[in-house]
Amino acid sequence: MVVEGKKVVIEIDGKSHYADYNRETNRWVPDERKYTRNLKIERSLRRQGWEIFRFSDLEVNSCPPDRFEYLVQDLPGVIPF
Repeated sequence: MVVEGKKVVIEIDGKSHYADYNRETNRWVPDERKYTRNLKIERSLRRQGWEIFRFSDLEVNSCPPDRFEYLVQDLPGVIPF
């Protein structure tokens, strides 16, 4: 999205960004190739002038509503609470 003339990406990273789900063991298994691929994508976007704000899904889901302002305070276009 473009906000205030800036190209902005908001990324919420879940386990699928750095791991694969193993159905046999019902567990997430870290995958360095997947993590590396995501880092390369991020660097490419930054070279193209995108500003990237990354949050973990745990960070977003565990943030109490009254503290959400601290999570997003650095995002362009956010009106101070």
